[in-house]
Amino acid sequence: MSKGDRMSHHHHHHNHSHDNCTSEEKGLREKLKILVAHWMEHNNSHLQEYKKWENRAKEEGEIDLAEILKEVCEKVKEIDMLYKELEKLL
Repeated sequence: MSKGDRMSHHHHHHNHSHDNCTSEEKGLREKLKILVAHWMEHNNSHLQEYKKWENRAKEEGEIDLAEILKEVCEKVKEIDMLYKELEKLL
């Protein structure tokens, strides 16, 4: 199954109403729910890769590189928090 197939068959259930939304807004919200979930997953896979390289840099004594990679990880975590805020709104 390709990414596109997974994305087109991705369903979410939630407990709040969109009765006050126009059909265009509902479409936007539904699309964004799918995209945000994908972005969060994608972001997490990058985070794991950055951590791996941070550890490798430490092991090889490249402390300056490891410190920057650690900062990158922190920024990625901040982005994840923003995605979670988006998810709550959707």
